[in-house]
Amino acid sequence: MKTLRLKFVLDLVRVIVNVIYIFVVIAVGFWVVDYFSIYKAASGYSFSGIDGYARLIIAFIFAEILGYVESSLREKYL
Repeated sequence: MKTLRLKFVLDLVRVIVNVIYIFVVIAVGFWVVDYFSIYKAASGYSFSGIDGYARLIIAFIFAEILGYVESSLREKYL
């Protein structure tokens, strides 16, 4: 029963990591598609999109760390 719970939790963590990756890819895709309007807004106003990109980088790093922890726990206990 304990192994089943651990497997369920690790599978849930893997799903969360994959969802984070999907959101990062979608956000980068939207950035590429909408690059010129963002550039116009940035040059016309004092708009800085750095905060959004920093959040994407942090989300990607968090997903990498979470994926590493999940895979090492899966390797050790299952």
